[in-house]
Amino acid sequence: MLVLTRKIDQGFVISGNIYVRVLGIQRDRVTIGISAPLEVRILRQELLEREESGESSEGSQELTIEVPLSDSTRELLTQLREQGQRTQGRKKRGQRRGN
Repeated sequence: MLVLTRKIDQGFVISGNIYVRVLGIQRDRVTIGISAPLEVRILRQELLEREESGESSEGSQELTIEVPLSDSTRELLTQLREQGQRTQGRKKRGQRRGN
């Protein structure tokens, strides 16, 4: 097994045509985006295991679509994310003080 360390907005390429990118990290969850040709089937591991065991996985499919962003849009999203992190930090400090 290959193990990689990536930060938000970093990614890697598989077989030259499958792009995987880290879109976000919240607590113990990592949001990833996958860009691949339509003929490449992508399933979460638990859905594949259900499918192999014969269980139905109807209605439980999730999909993240990566959309190309302009540099100005990417910069704006970065600023909003940083602003949200600062706001959450203030809220946590206020809760510790009993406010």
